Order: sequence, then structure tokens, then C-alpha cells
Amino acid sequence: MVSLQLVDPRYYHLDTALFVLRKGESAQIAYYPEAFSEGSRRVLRRMFPDAVVADEADAACLGLNGVSDGRNVVLPLEATGLAERIEERGYEPVLLDIESTDASTLAGQLEGADAAVFAALVVWWLIGGMTADDGYFLTMAQVRDDLGYVTDYYRWFSGTVAPMGWFVELQARWVAVSTATPWIRLPALGMGLLSWVLISRYVQPRLGQRVRRSRAAGWAAAAPRATVFCSATCRMTTRNGG
Repeated sequence: MVSLQLVDPRYYHLDTALFVLRKGESAQIAYYPEAFSEGSRRVLRRMFPDAVVADEADAACLGLNGVSDGRNVVLPLEATGLAERIEERGYEPVLLDIESTDASTLAGQLEGADAAVFAALVVWWLIGGMTADDGYFLTMAQVRDDLGYVTDYYRWFSGTVAPMGWFVELQARWVAVSTATPWIRLPALGMGLLSWVLISRYVQPRLGQRVRRSRAAGWAAAAPRATVFCSATCRMTTRNGG
């Protein structure tokens, strides 16, 4: 068994970047090198020196999700370049006009959702209301140097919260620069944007073809991310009589 590492999130499964043209002692494959790590490319070159190499256009239309019986090779109609290279090797390409399942479909559909999430988080970052927790942790961070350790300033008679206060140690260094609200919230903004990138670019593509092709799925993921900060702010403000 040989392990191969995929490094391009558009090609989330081996079947999207490689398929077998012929089995047996004279096995032959077709694959898209850029989908794999450098180490995996070396393995593939060593094991299959005569492999058919696909280009980006053929890989993007999922041409490497093809099927071969050892002679006839079924490919998407858009994979014309791959079909020509396969035919040169003696195979008979069969191009089917199937509904497009372009690996970049989800990315294209998410552009509007991306803008909505980014806009919502940036608006919250600039004008969102402060919460009780904002002041709670800000005070813990500000008194850290005076006490010499991170304390739960409002509870437990200022007892230490180690080892659970490690993030307040980082915050103490952060607020030493400035206590302006946009500066304090900058790490939260960054984490919010990063989490959206991880969800939209790495989690959703692995949920199956229907999710990748569904515009509604992209917006369904975007809506909670775009509103979570606002709803948390409103809840905390209301709870504390703000």
C-alpha cells in the first residue's frame, strides 16, 4: 500500500486527481501532479514513469474522475486535452456530455457568501456593541502585571485561574499596546474570518457533490457565521441590561 498526500483543497479525494487506465503488471495511470505533495509526485513518477499527465483544465472539470476498462476510457466532454493524450497511448476515449461538476463550482458560488460574511464581521468589528465579557477579560488582562499572575478579578477573591488563563496572558500583552475597541477585537475578527475560510474551502467541499453544487448550501453555512457575533453581542447586552 502506498500513501499519497493531496495538497490542493479543490481535489479533496484521490478519485478527483488520479485514476487507473490499466491494471496488472503493466499498470498505467493518469493524474494531475499539482494536486499532490512533492513527495507524492516523486512516488508516482517512480512507480508510473509512463503515466498520462493531465493539465489544470482537465483536472478542473474532474476529467480524472474517469473510468477505464483497459481500453475504453469514459471522460467528461470538457476533458478534451486529456482525451487526446489518452488516445495517443492507444486507448479509446469516450466523452460524455454530463452535467458540469467543476471542482471550482463551490468557490464560484461562495463569492457572494464570502462578501456577506466578511462585511458582517467587519461591521461588527467597527461598530458592534461592547459586552460584559469584553470588560471582564479586559480588566483581567490589565491587572495581570500589577498582581504578577492572571486572576479571575471578579470571582474567587482574585485567585489564580492557571492553567486556564493562558489566553489572558496573551491578551495582557495585546492590550498593553492599546485598549481601543477595534484593536482589542482584532484577534476575534481574524479568527472569525479564518474559521469561515476553513468551513467554506476545506469542510464544505468534502460534504459531497450536492453540497459543492448547491448555492443554498453555501449561504446556509454563511448565515450562522455572519450573524454569530451580532447575536452574541445582543444577547450579552440584553442580559446585562444594556
